[in-house]
Amino acid sequence: MLGCLFAIAGPVIAQQADFERATALLDKGEYPAAIAILDSIETAGYRSGALYINAGVAYSGINDQGMAKYYFLKAQLFEETEDAAAASLRYLEERFTHRSAILPELPWQRLLNFLSGIFGTNGLFWVALLFLYFASAGWAGYWFLQTHWIRYVSFASAGVMFVCLLLAVAIYGQYQRYDTGVMTGNQADVYAGPSRDSEQISTAYKGYVMQIDWATSNDLVTGNDLATGNDSATGLEQKVDEELGGNVEQGSIVEQRGNMEQGDHKQESGKWAYVRLQNGQQGWISVEELVWFDPLDVR
Repeated sequence: MLGCLFAIAGPVIAQQADFERATALLDKGEYPAAIAILDSIETAGYRSGALYINAGVAYSGINDQGMAKYYFLKAQLFEETEDAAAASLRYLEERFTHRSAILPELPWQRLLNFLSGIFGTNGLFWVALLFLYFASAGWAGYWFLQTHWIRYVSFASAGVMFVCLLLAVAIYGQYQRYDTGVMTGNQADVYAGPSRDSEQISTAYKGYVMQIDWATSNDLVTGNDLATGNDSATGLEQKVDEELGGNVEQGSIVEQRGNMEQGDHKQESGKWAYVRLQNGQQGWISVEELVWFDPLDVR
């Protein structure tokens, strides 16, 4: 029994020790060393807001603003670091030389994001199952008691069940199709087609956030690799000469393990993705200087 408990708890304890060591390195200003440890923790599949916000602080410390924004956006998805990450993002935005106009989300996008934040797809499926039980119990009650109001309750419960199922499928489909991308290179042009010979539509600069449409890109984009700070080599050579934009988190890493095969990718050079910029423009961009994540996979 003790052996089984140690086998389960051992990796978590080891990763927690690494996290605390990385936090101590951040306090000392040893950012590259802290990044290496935090990256190894993420690669092992551990996720938490504290992990991501500390990674954002570390990349901010080496002036790699693109990767810092990437990790602050991920930290914002966790309730315990949502406010700190939002504050860090506001500070970070002031340091970008180019800023994109941001169009408001469409009503259906706001609805799906709201429901996803509260219930998630699993939560909606459980709610649908609960109302299925209500509908079945109500129909059984009507069958024996022949009371009309019970039948109406049964029909209403069945209607709520179908709505929850449709919303869960819509949310799941949206997150399977779309990822959130962050521009980490200095700039990249957006084209009307997956070729530099196509008409140039816009230019994306470091720190730009975009929505990547994998359904459109799927036929062209292949061969993903994990992006656990691999594009930070240039940033590691830069001098730390600015105040940090975030606060080091002293908390613990989450015990949850994620599926590292689906999210947190960086594309090999020469590949293309179809994206929607925050200003509403859409087109094709080379993903050589792009990192992305699936919000559902992060949480």
